[in-house]
Amino acid sequence: MKTLYVARHATAQIESATGKDFDRRLAQRGELEIAAIAARTQQLERGLDLIVASPAARTVATAAAYARVFGLGQDRCMTNPTIYSNDDGHLLELIQSLPDTADRVLVVGHNPVISAVARWLANTDDFPEFVPAAIAVYELEIDTWAHVDPTLVRLVARLAPTD
Repeated sequence: MKTLYVARHATAQIESATGKDFDRRLAQRGELEIAAIAARTQQLERGLDLIVASPAARTVATAAAYARVFGLGQDRCMTNPTIYSNDDGHLLELIQSLPDTADRVLVVGHNPVISAVARWLANTDDFPEFVPAAIAVYELEIDTWAHVDPTLVRLVARLAPTD
């Protein structure tokens, strides 16, 4: 049995000091959103073994908030540039290649890809697009990440700052 958390970064600043999208940091509102959502997620009492995030500033900050709340050290947090891409197929491949030693993994990414993957896992088209800081938690009836398939997935929770 595996648990997969799929999250969108919290609200980011409109622009970065460098002018690059990649460098946009969380806005003050985003800092508040993610602190609240991370605490609500931790209250589900499912645990967390590993966090994989896009290397963009706003996703790294979002992942760091989860790491603090779940008590994970830096050795349990990593970035992967695939998550920053605009290709849901690549993100699915990344999930299928997660280390099987981690049973509970959080993936932090960007829209529209993160919403598309969440919708695919929920096995429905009737799944709202993620607002900033939204997260979906899935239970997967698999022993290895390579076998991720929506027919083996159960949506446990969907949390958003507006809930």
